[in-house]
Amino acid sequence: MNSIRRRFLIFAVLGLSLLAAFGVLAFESFRQYSQLQSKMVESHEVADLAQVFEKKVAVGSDGAALRAKAEALTSHLDPAFRGVALQRVLHQATRENVSFVLRTESEYRNYLSPLIGYFENRVNYFIALMLGAGILFVCLLSLSVFRSLLFPIQDLSRKMIEFLNNRYSYEFETPQPTEIGHLQGTFNALAQKVISQIEDLKSLDRAKSEFLSIASHELRTPLTSIKGSLGLLNSGVLGALTPAAAPLMGIALDETDRLIRIINEILDLAKIEARQFPLNLEWVSAKVIAHKTTQGLSGFCQSSGVHLVVDVADDLEIYVDADRIQQILTNLLSNAVKYSPPGETVIVRFVVDEAPSLRVEVIDRGRGIAPQDQEIIFEKFRQAAHSESPLVKGTGLGLAIAKALVEQHGGLIGVTSRPGSGSTFFFTLPQGRSKMAREQVVA
Repeated sequence: MNSIRRRFLIFAVLGLSLLAAFGVLAFESFRQYSQLQSKMVESHEVADLAQVFEKKVAVGSDGAALRAKAEALTSHLDPAFRGVALQRVLHQATRENVSFVLRTESEYRNYLSPLIGYFENRVNYFIALMLGAGILFVCLLSLSVFRSLLFPIQDLSRKMIEFLNNRYSYEFETPQPTEIGHLQGTFNALAQKVISQIEDLKSLDRAKSEFLSIASHELRTPLTSIKGSLGLLNSGVLGALTPAAAPLMGIALDETDRLIRIINEILDLAKIEARQFPLNLEWVSAKVIAHKTTQGLSGFCQSSGVHLVVDVADDLEIYVDADRIQQILTNLLSNAVKYSPPGETVIVRFVVDEAPSLRVEVIDRGRGIAPQDQEIIFEKFRQAAHSESPLVKGTGLGLAIAKALVEQHGGLIGVTSRPGSGSTFFFTLPQGRSKMAREQVVA
């Protein structure tokens, strides 16, 4: 594998070695520059001492100290003739000896000056090379990081986002033999596996749709015939039923209706999940939908002894598919009636939340739902613990269908309940308005 880490390591070693070489050269030049500067200062001191001795200033208490300093200088002056010239001044500070020292030191400084300038330029030169090499190293390292890491990661991130959004327009390229290439190869393998599984799921979904299409025809037709035949028998067209057969015939009719409802619910849920259940959205009166729903459940409420109350403003309109909202309300209200004791009241309420959204609530006074059941009741074929009422029968699909339809409208559905205190099922709708507001907009 062409390792990016190995490549960066080699690049870093070469770059740091180059910086270290220039640093050593700059340090060596600075060291020599400092030594020459020290010698230049030393030459000025020699010249000053020679002039002091010429003027006889060394006589007195400071004479011994100055003489000791001069003798110390003569021991390490380079070249040696400079020390000899200073020794002559110490022994005999004549004008000729002092002039010779001054002339010698002046020539020596003239010799040092170009050397000092040369090494000063060398220091600046190597420092400039260090800075240039450092900048070049940073630029090349940044370019290498961008080309080897950031650009491939950005490209891989783009492909991941496209993959998450179900866009597979790109081709799976052969990855480079690097760590990023290995990561891209892993993603390609994962993506291809997921795509293969998606195709398998699509095939299964098509098979399921075909099965449901066949089932809707093959099951509904004989059930309709069975229901019609049982209805004729129950009506007495072919003769009166015996007292023992009449209850059995009623049970057969009820269970046939129940089986037809189960088939219809399964087909509806399958169409919703397959996104083949289009909505016919329009502005409709919330009160009209609520009253149509309650009228359809009036017989069921009378048999269970439960009262229905509608709390909705007369001028409230909602932008929905009226039939589907009525189906949602029917599922929620039928459940509320099933689980409510006789003599209790079930309330359906439309509450304007934050305009333009609104909240629809179905409130019952049943025995409530345990916390562990409040999530699973919206799943397919899942129900909470049944009450003791004989009216409680179901497939476990009503709330799942209601949840799917609410989400298709762009809303949320949920329940708040405490055991023994009843339940409040609610769902939200994104758009609602009053007729007065509509007339103001039109005007």
